[in-house]
Amino acid sequence: CSVPWQFIVIVLGILCFLLLVTVAVLVIHIFRDGQEKHEQEKTLNNLRQEYQVMKNDSSLMEEMLRNKSSECKALNDSLHYLNREQNRCLRKTKTVLDSLQHT
Repeated sequence: CSVPWQFIVIVLGILCFLLLVTVAVLVIHIFRDGQEKHEQEKTLNNLRQEYQVMKNDSSLMEEMLRNKSSECKALNDSLHYLNREQNRCLRKTKTVLDSLQHT
């Protein structure tokens, strides 16, 4: 009751073929995963660069805001000074007008 050698060769051939297909599928998956990882690294680097640009823009905007705040404070101080001067002049004018009316 011996098994003919051709049957054994066919079975071994099929097993070798299945092993070869399995290895090919694994190689394809590894290659695809490598490409996907490379794309993700490129995307991550782009996002890091965009983040850095936005961070620099934000710092620049904060500095501009500080400068504008300083300008506004200076203008506000000038406005208060001018209002005080205007009120002083109005009081003097009123005093002069009042004295002219009494004479």
